[in-house]
Amino acid sequence: MGFFEDVESSYGVDASRKMKLWAHLNTKFAKMTSRRNFLLRCRTAGIFPRHIVQNVKCLTNLLSDDAENNRKVSLFNNKISARILSMEISFTIKRIGVLSSNLEQLKTKLSGLVPEGILERFLHTQNKSYKTIYSNNNKNLNKKFWDLKKQKIQSIKIKDEWLHNLTTTQIPTDIKVILSLGPKFSLAPLPIIDSPIKNIIADVENIIGLAPTATQNILRAKCTNAITNYVHTHKGSHSFEHHLFTKAKKYTRAHDDLIITAADKGNITVVLSVDQYEHKMNLLLQDSSIYKQLTKDPTNETQNKNNKIIKQLKDLGIIDGATARQLTTYKAVPPRIYGLPKVHKPDIPLRPIVSTIGSPTAELSHFMTRILTEAFSNFISYSIADSFQFSRQINNLILPQGYKLVSLDAVSLFTNISLDLVMQIIQSEWSRIQQITDIEMPLFLSIIKFLFDSSYFTFRGSFFSQIFGCAMGNKISSILALIIMTVLLNYCIPLLPFHTPIVYQYVDDLLLAIPDDMTAETLTVFNSFDQHIKFTVEEETDNGVPFLDTKVVRCTDNVIKLDWYQKPTSSGRYIHYKSNHSWSVKTNLIKGMFKRVKNICHPDFLKSAEERLLNIFEDNGYPRMFLERCLHALPLDLSEDGSPTEEPATTAQNEPIKYVSLPLLPSLTRKLTNILKDVKNIKIAKYNPLTVGRIFSHVKDRIPIMSKSDVVYRISCGNCNSVYIGQTSQCLKKRIAIHKSDAKLRPDRCALANHASSLGHKFKFDEAEILCLNSDYNKRTFLEMCFINENENNINRKTDLGNLSAIYSYILSLDKRPADDHTVDVIT
Repeated sequence: MGFFEDVESSYGVDASRKMKLWAHLNTKFAKMTSRRNFLLRCRTAGIFPRHIVQNVKCLTNLLSDDAENNRKVSLFNNKISARILSMEISFTIKRIGVLSSNLEQLKTKLSGLVPEGILERFLHTQNKSYKTIYSNNNKNLNKKFWDLKKQKIQSIKIKDEWLHNLTTTQIPTDIKVILSLGPKFSLAPLPIIDSPIKNIIADVENIIGLAPTATQNILRAKCTNAITNYVHTHKGSHSFEHHLFTKAKKYTRAHDDLIITAADKGNITVVLSVDQYEHKMNLLLQDSSIYKQLTKDPTNETQNKNNKIIKQLKDLGIIDGATARQLTTYKAVPPRIYGLPKVHKPDIPLRPIVSTIGSPTAELSHFMTRILTEAFSNFISYSIADSFQFSRQINNLILPQGYKLVSLDAVSLFTNISLDLVMQIIQSEWSRIQQITDIEMPLFLSIIKFLFDSSYFTFRGSFFSQIFGCAMGNKISSILALIIMTVLLNYCIPLLPFHTPIVYQYVDDLLLAIPDDMTAETLTVFNSFDQHIKFTVEEETDNGVPFLDTKVVRCTDNVIKLDWYQKPTSSGRYIHYKSNHSWSVKTNLIKGMFKRVKNICHPDFLKSAEERLLNIFEDNGYPRMFLERCLHALPLDLSEDGSPTEEPATTAQNEPIKYVSLPLLPSLTRKLTNILKDVKNIKIAKYNPLTVGRIFSHVKDRIPIMSKSDVVYRISCGNCNSVYIGQTSQCLKKRIAIHKSDAKLRPDRCALANHASSLGHKFKFDEAEILCLNSDYNKRTFLEMCFINENENNINRKTDLGNLSAIYSYILSLDKRPADDHTVDVIT
């Protein structure tokens, strides 16, 4: 006899029946528990089980070329899938609760029907059965989860060429996927975690401040309500891409010996080791003909010289006070060099780029660039503005018999531009410059020389001077290169012993038509212009040569026709379909590229070019059906280059348009835009607060905390738990020096000075923390109030919070969390 038969014969049918029911419910309980864990795991990873995906798959058929409709379809698809999954989890948890309650009731009833020893032995057996069923079911569901994850990863279309791993480290597939998507791939940020509420409100408040005073509180209330609903609705939910991003962030932190950066060309992600990067950079800097190591930081000296020149220009009446204030700087930071791998070159060298943002001469360089650009606007005789001008001029042109096409490329033009050559050109063409500016030639030349002599940078704490050439990244380098190339062409073309029917120039790229046997002669002439500027030549292949993003093809009867062309270095990576960019951006990109191809290509090549472009966008995850609808839809109001037509800088009433920003947050940004649409004379730009670029390596030297400016900062008291919150546009070091002086001499200047003077306390000035950076004064002062409100032990005066509306009290209370070491640079 079996166990249940023994129980039935000894203790009755009711006892046997209840034990069988217990066993049945116990099996369901084990299966239901493992399923709950599976569903929770899916939600955490941003994965939807297959049955949910199939049920909402029909929504993708609604995608069209209409950006607004696509936004609605995408949001509804994600929303309904997430709600179905959450509902299923909720129902599963309820069933587990009911099963647990039923099992407890059966246990109570059985305790009165069978002896305690029999019941304990039965429960022990059932507990082992539960573990076995749970384990087996969990194993199956675990396999199902990993299959779903694998399919989800495979659904994110990428190409192997998008990631170059130059190390021996084997990067996991899911990490490779997210890195392959590139630094501009955007993810929907989680509120508070990825996009602090105070930052969202700072952007909103900046816009509300432009509205009439009578409507400001109404707008604040509406926006706060929208943000509150968004936070409560989206708390804890995220996408599969966000899951991969979080995993990749942990991986890169654990592998700090790897550098993840962008390639020099082709929009490719490159992974190399720190040792590889340092070795390649040191090889560059060891070139004594270009770089020289300095013994000290020349920033202060260069800044003082820059300001002295600005004062001289102002005293001479050449610039007004407002321009002088714009060009003068007291918070300069050293330029910083970094290298981008040239993956298309042997041994993969680095292209040196110097970041001059915030450097001592950045504004002066920009000022001189504007003068040169205007002065030489009608001098650039061979240059073309873009591919469209080139297409209009060369399509269907007939090449003379016996001629061929060649492309000349200057080797490292920027770093081979000598100061002597620049000075010589400025002197010979001074008549052009003096029509634009009142600066006398000696002073103008001295400023140019100062800009050349001030080409320095820092790398890993050491300082170097560029003793020859222009730095890549310096504003003035581009216009100097353009002028020199024009002078070069004016010098070389007359020296050629033949007529040149075709000459086109774009920066350092040249396209020429020359006789079939004159390649060597042409190269010799161009290389004779300057001992430093040398060229390489590319001759026709398959009757064509590449120039810009076109291939110039010599067809039957020597008729020239253009085809759209992508260089072998191009990866074909664009904004990915799954990126959290707005649908209007994606749709305009696709339509713009199709119109670009149409404007460039000769009709003979148009169909094949469009097919290539369709395939490229398919590689970026876009559905073929959606792409074809965009291709055949009526064109947007696009400019010739395929980009959206620019908004006018002024309104009909000639009032200037003010450009403001909001973070791109699913569902919320649209609501905020609708609420704020009545604020006049504004244009709202949306930025992505969370991109894959956050996990890319910082290859530039970090600016020391004390040298940073436009910051909100916190200083703790060394004798109590009080803190002082402040903001400054100056570099933090100078602001702290003022605080130290005030604490001794002017105790009424601020709350910090009063606290230190009245109580004799010492502040930890050397341990000052930066809470956030923002170059916009209005946003920075608002963020300062938010941080003061957040720190309950602050000693700031009540007036420091005077402009913080009480409407924001609740929503800001959700954002109260200690600032970590990774402050967020807010886009302005």
